[in-house]
Amino acid sequence: MKLQAFQAVAARQGLVITEQDIWDPGYAIGLDKQSMKLLYTQKIDNQEREIVLDLNEVQQCSVSNTARDVNGGKVIDNIDLIFTLRNARHSKHTLAFYNREESLNLREELRLAEKWRDIVNVHLIQQPSQASAERKGNLSFS
Repeated sequence: MKLQAFQAVAARQGLVITEQDIWDPGYAIGLDKQSMKLLYTQKIDNQEREIVLDLNEVQQCSVSNTARDVNGGKVIDNIDLIFTLRNARHSKHTLAFYNREESLNLREELRLAEKWRDIVNVHLIQQPSQASAERKGNLSFS
């Protein structure tokens, strides 16, 4: 996916992406810091997937790296970003960064997944203090 196409998807979703990464084959992720929404797109075999995730509903973000031993070496099968949500009905959400069945060439996917885990978790840490500051700012005394 090209940057212009990703920005067009973001605009269609009403998002202004301030930070993004795009990697092969057809993956993109970006953050709208104002609305605290994450946009993820995946295009494989002419099938497109668009996900908008509200970070206000996320409790935690982690990276899942599924690998196996083959002849004394390690083969990575999947790299995913896992979101644990506050709503118990939808407890987890998974965004694929790499799938060996779709692409044999592993490049920067693990580094990117870790980068986005850190970006999300920093925003999650800042959230409570921002909400507290907003509440304090809305208090009035007579």
